[in-house]
Amino acid sequence: MWDLRQHGVSGNKMEKAMEMVNIITNKNTVVGDKSAFNPNGIRLGTGALTTRGFVEKDMELVAKYMVKVLNISKDVQDQVYEKTSGKKLVDFVKAMEEN
Repeated sequence: MWDLRQHGVSGNKMEKAMEMVNIITNKNTVVGDKSAFNPNGIRLGTGALTTRGFVEKDMELVAKYMVKVLNISKDVQDQVYEKTSGKKLVDFVKAMEEN
């Protein structure tokens, strides 16, 4: 589980961003979430990676990619907030696709 609250990106947005770089995760609620419709975490399927032969150094590389995606997501989210008055997932996804 990755709690994204401290990074300011929702689980919904991070799930979509990760999918765009072919890293599949699941949005997931974390302790303290008020709604399952807007979760603040993502669940990582490390079991799927180990069955494909990933070892510790491979997991470190995946983690680096995930941090890169997080940073891109934060930048895109900031751009969306500047251009629109809302925080809609559809606006975020559109901006990610354009960037």
